[in-house]
Formats: sequence, structure tokens, C-alpha cells
Amino acid sequence: RLRILDIKSQCWRHPRFRKEFTSYDIYAAVLDEGVTDLAGFRDRLAGRGITID
Repeated sequence: RLRILDIKSQCWRHPRFRKEFTSYDIYAAVLDEGVTDLAGFRDRLAGRGITID
């Protein structure tokens, strides 16, 4: 849960949040794929053609 909240707190203000990626993507990345930090989440999104800086 803390990992999810940490990633979400770093992403929720991003202009693409809720347009190209959502909270569901964060949950799925952490719970289903073992993502542990923002860098890992960025990598997951990059695999889908979405970049966040």
C-alpha cells in the first residue's frame, strides 16, 4: 500500500494522469508486476508508449 501511495503522490499532478494513465495502472504495476518505485512505473508506462518526466 505504501508503494502505491508513494507512486501516486508523485504522479497525480502530472498532466497525463487520468488521460493516459490512471490509479488503476499504478495498482496493477505494483500488485501484479512487482513495481516498487516511480522509476519502475515509468518503465512500465514507457513499454506502453507513455512517457512521464
